[in-house]
Amino acid sequence: DAAAVAHKKAEVLSMVMPGEITRFAENLSGSAAKWQTTVTQVDSIDDTECLVETNLGTQLLTGPEQSGLAVFRMIKVDGAWRLAAVEIFEVN
Repeated sequence: DAAAVAHKKAEVLSMVMPGEITRFAENLSGSAAKWQTTVTQVDSIDDTECLVETNLGTQLLTGPEQSGLAVFRMIKVDGAWRLAAVEIFEVN
């Protein structure tokens, strides 16, 4: 949350897996005025993968505040959890 709002692109990108999700992270790191994640449930798939259900409050630099459900797929790599995918994003 703090890295997104501080526009620390390198820090945000260090928390995501390579691939399609980097585009999401790049856009987030340069345009978030508010990004607050509240974890509501974690569903473990196995020891290195899980789905994280959140209530997400956001505001982009040029838009209104929004909130809603977001479900993120996380993968553990070298002992650190990284964002691999956004499975659901119902924020409006």
